[in-house]
Amino acid sequence: MNTPQLRRAVVHLCALTAAVGVAWSLPLAQLGCTHFKEPCHLSNEVTLFSDPGLDGLSGTLLEGPDGGTILRFITYKTASADAGAEASDVADAGAGASGLGGFGTVSLSSPIPSQVDIVLSAVTPGAFIRKTFGAPMELQARAGSTTDIAATYTGQAVLFSWVEQSTHTDANGLVHNGAALRYAVSNGGASLPAALARGCDGCTIHATAIATHGATFLFYSGVQEGKSKPFGGVVRMDPPGVTVEHIPVPSWFISPAVPPRLSLSNGKLLARLSTGSYVVRDDLALQIGPFVPKGSAVAFVYGDGDPYGAWLETPGTSASSDGGAVFGDLGFDDLGSSGGQDLMLGRYSAGGTATRISTASNVLGVVRGEGTFGVAFASGVREYFALTGADGEKVGGDVDIGGTLATSLEAGGGRRVMRSVHGPATFSIVGLSGSALLSREVTCD
Repeated sequence: MNTPQLRRAVVHLCALTAAVGVAWSLPLAQLGCTHFKEPCHLSNEVTLFSDPGLDGLSGTLLEGPDGGTILRFITYKTASADAGAEASDVADAGAGASGLGGFGTVSLSSPIPSQVDIVLSAVTPGAFIRKTFGAPMELQARAGSTTDIAATYTGQAVLFSWVEQSTHTDANGLVHNGAALRYAVSNGGASLPAALARGCDGCTIHATAIATHGATFLFYSGVQEGKSKPFGGVVRMDPPGVTVEHIPVPSWFISPAVPPRLSLSNGKLLARLSTGSYVVRDDLALQIGPFVPKGSAVAFVYGDGDPYGAWLETPGTSASSDGGAVFGDLGFDDLGSSGGQDLMLGRYSAGGTATRISTASNVLGVVRGEGTFGVAFASGVREYFALTGADGEKVGGDVDIGGTLATSLEAGGGRRVMRSVHGPATFSIVGLSGSALLSREVTCD
């Protein structure tokens, strides 16, 4: 057994000895044990925002184009006969067909939205501003055959985009499928007329949108009947929603038919490719990367000092120094089971390394503290917090911060981990429960 494993085994033995209180055992001091106090604890749970008028709506917590926290609530029209689901059945469909629900877009096959409410922090600490954006009439007029419906906050407006499906039959009875991608910008109660991004006969189109601090992008891809090569493109707009240009999909797309996973970090666009995460400029050229190796759930932060991230790996493939468990981890006695994966923390600076810090089933977020890193993660129906030093080595055990706040735990969406305003060594794990924005405060000594 190597030195780190031996040290952990001794700590484990010390804890067990203290728990059973065996009178005839050696004094703890002779085992090299000292009294240990966990450095972090759940100190409070506070409601940051709540509006009963938004109860029952489809709510999502997102990172906004400027890096701040925004809440998006969607009001739907009555579900149409062919929608296949009532509005209540899709209340948590923030990660729809595009897989980008947590990053600013909601993709639904139905029903049709009538308005979107955006809640964002005001200049006064603790205050929030609610803005309402009516859906374009061209979208509200749809009664079915409408997919990839998206509502993306640009920082000044809401971009609505959707795909209209159609069919027509030739005189000989041959049926063709068609598609048209349309979009319109709403600045409040009304919206600008809808524009056509791409239309085609005998094809299918899929689309998704995302807004950074400096630009809003509507990505689309499609497949034409009888053609093996897919097509794709991007509509680029400024923050007010004025179309700047139509451009081809960038060359770093794996395929025009398979867009990469896109997310935001401090107003910057991130693209997650097979080789890792890259920072993308507003002209869609790769700026820097790759960061974060392959893994299932990934939370990557750029623009807060040196880049860093947390992700999950299959046990046995971690980059930890000895591959052994750390006492205090969830699953310490059950590593290698199907209950979780290795939770890793990586720092991308000179001499930066990747370190295993726990066992988890999902990553909720990671943030840099004052010489520390705080990581929030899920394991089953519980959420936890882990603290590491500046070197990435874990400090103390996992802090149980409560049950899950919502049903959707898509990685990178539905939660935010931030430095709390309530103290220099306090972390805030923010989540949306119904119409209430809750903050679980973890204070570290």
